[in-house]
Amino acid sequence: MTDIRPDPDPSGPGSEQLREAVSTPTTGVPAQGSDPVFEARGVTKRFGGLLAVSEVDFTIPRGAIVSLIGPNGAGKTTFFNMITGLYRPTSGQIRFDGRDLTGLKPHEVVRAGIGRTFQNIRLFGNMSAVDNVLVGLHHRLKGRWWEAILRPPSIVAEEKRAFDEAERLLAFVGLEGKTHITARNLAYGDQRRLEIARALATEPKLLLLDEPTAGMNPEETRRLTDFVRRLRSDLGLTVLLIEHDMQVVMGISDRVTVLDHGERIAEGSPDTVRRDARVIEAYLGSGAAAGVGTH
Repeated sequence: MTDIRPDPDPSGPGSEQLREAVSTPTTGVPAQGSDPVFEARGVTKRFGGLLAVSEVDFTIPRGAIVSLIGPNGAGKTTFFNMITGLYRPTSGQIRFDGRDLTGLKPHEVVRAGIGRTFQNIRLFGNMSAVDNVLVGLHHRLKGRWWEAILRPPSIVAEEKRAFDEAERLLAFVGLEGKTHITARNLAYGDQRRLEIARALATEPKLLLLDEPTAGMNPEETRRLTDFVRRLRSDLGLTVLLIEHDMQVVMGISDRVTVLDHGERIAEGSPDTVRRDARVIEAYLGSGAAAGVGTH
């Protein structure tokens, strides 16, 4: 995983970024609903003798933008993978929209209304942008395999509707006019947007974004941050993101949850979390945490 790494040098890049986040006002907007759309209770994941996630309780209010942060190896992506069915929890329960998702397979989680992107972009590089989005639409199509061969009018009409929907999603994410460009030939930021378009094609209620601004320059980061806000304002989505850029986290989140060594060590508003001594210690070491009270 790519995160802000603990940096023993107080002048190192991770230290400077967190210090800037502590001193910068947040601009997150209030959550749209207080009832939880997602709940995890006592979720634990072991890989043999390694405890990756330990009895984590976690809720996401409906309509909120929530960030999950923590130093490298904190268990964030493992937690994402349990939500989306790639890993089965060793113990605990995961509920979404009133339904128990614990142990469901990835395609069943998608059908329940959870979509995701990946830390390392996972597009079909030799397929066009529109074909990548059509992959996300596939589970919503009704045609059978033999109908795809015989191509009755109903299938032709369904394929046309799917193509139009894919083009609409490409336009929504800012890729209008790039329908037939091969995915691997798109700029890096456009590939990130394409992966989001593919996730949106599954019609999620909850969208999980795993480090969406990783590898982006400041202008690309700003545009994508604004776009994440649009996902809520225009589509009414609830968003959970893992993000290494503390400026993004503090500026966009309604609530921040912090993991360290698989345990939840802090949770609350960005203002609360960025000043939490345990969070500062997790990122920068005990010496930095001790200095919090001196300013």
